[in-house]
Amino acid sequence: MKITDVEKMLRPLRTKIAGMIVRGVVKAVNDSGGVQLLKISALADEVKDNVERVQQYGFTSNPKRGSESVAIAIGGNRGHLLIISVDDRSARPKDLAEGETALWSDFGDRVWLRNGKILVGATGANDPVARKSDLQALADAFNGHTHSVPGSGLTAPSGGGPVTGSATTAAGPNHTATGSTKVMVDG
Repeated sequence: MKITDVEKMLRPLRTKIAGMIVRGVVKAVNDSGGVQLLKISALADEVKDNVERVQQYGFTSNPKRGSESVAIAIGGNRGHLLIISVDDRSARPKDLAEGETALWSDFGDRVWLRNGKILVGATGANDPVARKSDLQALADAFNGHTHSVPGSGLTAPSGGGPVTGSATTAAGPNHTATGSTKVMVDG
């Protein structure tokens, strides 16, 4: 068997492997369902519609048209793509320091986690909105107050803790109210 024969035999496998990672450009987004569906253009003449986009738990976004996407072909089947990443080079915040994290929108909204500070604002905002000491002072003020509704019998103790007492509600008299609220600053 010649090398050229082996290359011919491996060509379909090499093509399938090479086609498993697909770069594309977002053409449209359907964000109305439980899974976001994108229309992307991949190769010069390849348009894929209703491609599922997976997102990190607790985070979601609606990418603008023209954003870049990376998709994987499940089982090497380009008819079953799954988008794993979308980015926009023109809008992404740049020049973050090593270890910094930023959440951002295309409209200039930003939240930076920067060296013990949380910065919130538009592009270029450099003043921290909240330092740990500021948040602790706010938590101390909140936790140090009490509430009572005159004539209701309901009170919440200073420093947080359970809300106790009985009151007449729309549902009827002598319903006991319980609950607890306390603000804590961690880290």
